[in-house]
Amino acid sequence: MSGFPKSIDGDFLFPMGDIEEADSGEAPVSAVAKGCISEAIFKLECMKRGMMPFEPSHPDTKCDVIVQNKRGKLIGVQVKRACCPPSLGAGWQVNTATVSSRKKRTAVPYATGDFDFLAAHIPDGDVFCFWTLEFIARRTTVLWQSGISPSNNWEDLER
Repeated sequence: MSGFPKSIDGDFLFPMGDIEEADSGEAPVSAVAKGCISEAIFKLECMKRGMMPFEPSHPDTKCDVIVQNKRGKLIGVQVKRACCPPSLGAGWQVNTATVSSRKKRTAVPYATGDFDFLAAHIPDGDVFCFWTLEFIARRTTVLWQSGISPSNNWEDLER
């Protein structure tokens, strides 16, 4: 029970009785929670770089974050967390489509005007890769590989 608060002399601050510490193993994190984590990391990285992130207030937008870059330009960004399927070896897969609400589980590529950039979060090393909507349009997935694909190309948001 080392994780519970103790007084200076080492005794517990309150009666412990039959209290047991929680399992120290990590709880599984859902895909939605992982996506939220990637969005939070993206917003933090924006602020570190002097860019201001804003969240759209309407849930029916394809844009996760609107970034005001250092020049004052507003940029719509869709943030996706990459996954590393065993079949790819050292590569990462990024889903570059949305799911149709009418036809559940049908991948629908993004269309012109949905956002300006897709920000792919590669969790291994907290790398971000930016692709324009024009590059990913008509695709449902893209692959990212270290040393081959763009990485931390934040300067693209400053153009």
